[in-house]
Amino acid sequence: MIRAKRSRGVIHYVFLLGRNKRAYTRREKNASLAIMVMLVFTVIFASMLLGLLVLYIIKSALGIDLFSDTSLGIWDQFKQWLG
Repeated sequence: MIRAKRSRGVIHYVFLLGRNKRAYTRREKNASLAIMVMLVFTVIFASMLLGLLVLYIIKSALGIDLFSDTSLGIWDQFKQWLG
């Protein structure tokens, strides 16, 4: 954690490192758990989206058409991005 402290017009930055050895309150424990759960779900969701994108690009590169005359345009953008 970085904390800014101001004294006599000068700002000092303090870096706090290490394990927190004090006891957590119930509210802090609940907040910590909620943040950890949200972080895990966010990482899982982002990984799933990235996986689906990779599968879609592979499908498009192989020329597999699931629905005729429909495209999301991702493959065209990917080809254009590659050059």
